[in-house]
Amino acid sequence: MNMNRLGSWGMGGLLLAASIAAAVDYDLSWHTIDGGGAMRTTGGPFELSGTIGQPDAGRLSGGVFEITGGFLGPLNYGSTITYCRSPKPADVLEALRKTSPTVMLVVPLVLKMLHESIFQKARELPTMQRRLFFLLLGLSRRLDRAGVPVGRFLFPPVRAAFGGRFRCFVSGGAPLDPELARDFFAMGLPVLQGYGLTETAPVLACNGLKENRI
Repeated sequence: MNMNRLGSWGMGGLLLAASIAAAVDYDLSWHTIDGGGAMRTTGGPFELSGTIGQPDAGRLSGGVFEITGGFLGPLNYGSTITYCRSPKPADVLEALRKTSPTVMLVVPLVLKMLHESIFQKARELPTMQRRLFFLLLGLSRRLDRAGVPVGRFLFPPVRAAFGGRFRCFVSGGAPLDPELARDFFAMGLPVLQGYGLTETAPVLACNGLKENRI
């Protein structure tokens, strides 16, 4: 690691980046900016979608979690960041489809909105498809408890809506509803929880994909 970067970024921010990198078991390597307000990568293993809302010139809205994990951390590693036009689920999913990130930093409220959007669309499906969706969801949740995750194979349309290469959410900033996390995990979209304080800039630890305790 470049020691000049180490001195300028701070140990707390480096701990956050290291925690997330270890959680997804990837090196952090990143890419180029596309036009039109969204940023996307042209290659590499790890991409991030984290900030909800357009940044004003000269400042970014959001708490320490967003600024450190969604902006400073990726920026330090030359990463690509996707900025959504609004927090509406339709706009978030549109950005995910266009930019195909692999990791998304969120607060639980964003997960709740995405969950409601997915389940509303499922409830609007024709009867047989709707029953199949919820049958497979229940089956996937039971298999998850047995240590056999199959969601990525049972719900390819849901994963495609997130860009097709999505690996996980990293959630923080508020308590996470365990049932919400289990539903996402059952659909092949794991949710990792981070823990920390604003004073620690702001993450101390983060669950990993291989040992993700809900």
